Amino acid sequence: MQTIKTSNGLTLTYVHTDRQFKNGTIVLRLETADGPVDFLSYASGYVRRTASRGGRLHYINRRVKDRVDIKVTHVNSAGEIIHGMTRESYTISVPKLIPTELDRLAYILRFADRNFATTVVNKRFAGEIKHLRNEFSNVWSELVRAKSELNEYSPKWNY
Repeated sequence: MQTIKTSNGLTLTYVHTDRQFKNGTIVLRLETADGPVDFLSYASGYVRRTASRGGRLHYINRRVKDRVDIKVTHVNSAGEIIHGMTRESYTISVPKLIPTELDRLAYILRFADRNFATTVVNKRFAGEIKHLRNEFSNVWSELVRAKSELNEYSPKWNY
Protein backbone atom coordinates (compact mmCIF):
# COMPACT_ATOMS: atom_id res chain seq x y z
CA MET A 1 0.00 0.00 0.00
CA GLN A 2 1.19 3.48 -0.79
CA THR A 3 1.58 6.02 1.97
CA ILE A 4 1.95 9.78 2.22
CA LYS A 5 3.56 11.71 5.08
CA THR A 6 2.40 15.15 6.23
CA SER A 7 4.73 17.90 7.37
CA ASN A 8 4.03 16.98 11.02
CA GLY A 9 4.90 13.32 10.47
CA LEU A 10 1.39 11.86 10.19
CA THR A 11 1.10 8.91 7.81
CA LEU A 12 -1.88 8.58 5.47
CA THR A 13 -2.41 5.33 3.55
CA TYR A 14 -4.23 4.88 0.22
CA VAL A 15 -7.12 2.45 0.83
CA HIS A 16 -9.53 3.06 -2.07
CA THR A 17 -11.16 0.20 -3.94
CA ASP A 18 -10.85 -0.31 -7.70
CA ARG A 19 -14.40 0.93 -8.21
CA GLN A 20 -13.74 4.11 -6.23
CA PHE A 21 -10.55 4.69 -8.21
CA LYS A 22 -12.43 4.27 -11.54
CA ASN A 23 -14.99 6.84 -10.35
CA GLY A 24 -12.21 9.31 -9.50
CA THR A 25 -12.51 8.88 -5.72
CA ILE A 26 -9.34 8.69 -3.64
CA VAL A 27 -9.50 7.41 -0.05
CA LEU A 28 -6.72 8.12 2.45
CA ARG A 29 -6.73 6.58 5.94
CA LEU A 30 -5.15 8.08 9.05
CA GLU A 31 -4.74 5.70 11.99
CA THR A 32 -5.46 7.42 15.31
CA ALA A 33 -5.76 6.13 18.87
CA ASP A 34 -9.56 6.54 18.62
CA GLY A 35 -9.72 4.53 15.40
CA PRO A 36 -9.12 5.12 11.71
CA VAL A 37 -10.22 8.35 10.03
CA ASP A 38 -10.83 8.18 6.26
CA PHE A 39 -10.48 11.20 3.98
CA LEU A 40 -12.31 10.95 0.64
CA SER A 41 -11.51 13.11 -2.37
CA TYR A 42 -14.14 13.08 -5.13
CA ALA A 43 -13.64 14.04 -8.78
CA SER A 44 -16.59 16.45 -8.38
CA GLY A 45 -14.46 18.64 -6.08
CA TYR A 46 -15.85 17.59 -2.71
CA VAL A 47 -13.61 16.47 0.15
CA ARG A 48 -15.08 14.53 3.07
CA ARG A 49 -13.92 12.68 6.17
CA THR A 50 -15.44 9.98 8.32
CA ALA A 51 -15.79 10.19 12.06
CA SER A 52 -13.04 8.40 13.98
CA ARG A 53 -15.27 5.39 14.58
CA GLY A 54 -16.68 5.25 11.05
CA GLY A 55 -20.20 6.24 10.23
CA ARG A 56 -21.25 9.57 8.75
CA LEU A 57 -19.25 11.49 6.19
CA HIS A 58 -18.59 15.16 6.94
CA TYR A 59 -17.72 17.79 4.34
CA ILE A 60 -14.41 19.46 5.07
CA ASN A 61 -14.52 21.82 2.09
CA ARG A 62 -14.49 25.47 3.06
CA ARG A 63 -17.96 26.99 3.09
CA VAL A 64 -18.91 30.12 1.14
CA LYS A 65 -22.06 32.21 1.22
CA ASP A 66 -24.25 32.05 -1.87
CA ARG A 67 -27.44 33.90 -2.72
CA VAL A 68 -30.42 31.87 -3.93
CA ASP A 69 -33.45 33.51 -5.54
CA ILE A 70 -36.78 31.73 -5.39
CA LYS A 71 -38.80 32.26 -8.58
CA VAL A 72 -42.50 31.56 -8.63
CA THR A 73 -44.22 30.30 -11.78
CA HIS A 74 -47.96 30.29 -12.25
CA VAL A 75 -50.31 28.56 -14.64
CA ASN A 76 -53.27 30.65 -15.79
CA SER A 77 -56.77 29.34 -16.50
CA ALA A 78 -55.86 28.66 -20.15
CA GLY A 79 -53.04 26.34 -19.07
CA GLU A 80 -50.24 28.72 -20.08
CA ILE A 81 -47.20 28.95 -17.84
CA ILE A 82 -46.60 32.46 -16.59
CA HIS A 83 -43.12 33.12 -15.25
CA GLY A 84 -43.33 35.23 -12.15
CA MET A 85 -40.80 37.53 -10.64
CA THR A 86 -38.35 36.68 -7.91
CA ARG A 87 -40.30 36.52 -4.69
CA GLU A 88 -37.66 35.80 -2.06
CA SER A 89 -33.88 35.63 -1.73
CA TYR A 90 -31.95 33.51 0.71
CA THR A 91 -28.29 33.41 1.61
CA ILE A 92 -27.07 29.87 2.07
CA SER A 93 -23.72 28.30 2.89
CA VAL A 94 -22.39 25.94 0.22
CA PRO A 95 -19.13 23.98 0.03
CA LYS A 96 -16.44 25.54 -2.15
CA LEU A 97 -15.40 22.87 -4.64
CA ILE A 98 -11.69 22.15 -5.14
CA PRO A 99 -11.15 21.61 -8.88
CA THR A 100 -7.96 19.51 -9.18
CA GLU A 101 -6.94 16.28 -7.49
CA LEU A 102 -3.57 17.70 -6.48
CA ASP A 103 -5.24 20.65 -4.73
CA ARG A 104 -7.66 18.30 -2.94
CA LEU A 105 -4.75 16.12 -1.78
CA ALA A 106 -2.86 19.18 -0.48
CA TYR A 107 -6.03 20.33 1.30
CA ILE A 108 -6.40 16.91 3.00
CA LEU A 109 -2.77 16.96 4.15
CA ARG A 110 -3.13 20.47 5.62
CA PHE A 111 -6.43 19.50 7.27
CA ALA A 112 -4.87 16.39 8.86
CA ASP A 113 -1.89 18.40 10.13
CA ARG A 114 -4.10 21.12 11.57
CA ASN A 115 -6.68 18.85 13.24
CA PHE A 116 -4.93 15.57 14.06
CA ALA A 117 -1.21 16.23 14.65
CA THR A 118 -1.67 17.44 18.23
CA THR A 119 -4.17 14.66 18.96
CA VAL A 120 -1.74 11.95 17.84
CA VAL A 121 1.11 13.53 19.83
CA ASN A 122 -1.08 13.92 22.92
CA LYS A 123 -2.18 10.28 22.74
CA ARG A 124 1.44 9.17 22.29
CA PHE A 125 2.62 11.02 25.39
CA ALA A 126 -0.51 10.51 27.49
CA GLY A 127 1.19 7.87 29.64
CA GLU A 128 4.21 10.09 30.17
CA ILE A 129 2.02 13.07 31.08
CA LYS A 130 0.06 10.94 33.57
CA HIS A 131 3.32 9.80 35.18
CA LEU A 132 4.55 13.42 35.48
CA ARG A 133 1.21 14.49 36.94
CA ASN A 134 1.42 11.77 39.61
CA GLU A 135 5.01 12.71 40.39
CA PHE A 136 4.06 16.38 40.74
CA SER A 137 1.15 15.43 43.00
CA ASN A 138 3.50 13.44 45.26
CA VAL A 139 6.00 16.31 45.48
CA TRP A 140 3.21 18.80 46.18
CA SER A 141 1.77 16.67 49.00
CA GLU A 142 5.28 16.42 50.57
CA LEU A 143 5.63 20.22 50.42
CA VAL A 144 2.25 20.71 52.10
CA ARG A 145 3.18 18.21 54.82
CA ALA A 146 6.58 19.89 55.39
CA LYS A 147 4.92 23.33 55.64
CA SER A 148 2.44 22.06 58.22
CA GLU A 149 5.31 20.56 60.27
CA LEU A 150 7.18 23.88 60.13
CA ASN A 151 4.10 25.73 61.35
CA GLU A 152 3.83 23.36 64.36
CA TYR A 153 7.40 23.97 65.55
CA SER A 154 7.79 27.65 64.71
CA PRO A 155 7.49 30.07 67.65
CA LYS A 156 4.30 32.06 67.86
CA TRP A 157 5.32 35.68 68.04
CA ASN A 158 2.86 38.27 69.15
CA TYR A 159 3.72 41.85 68.40
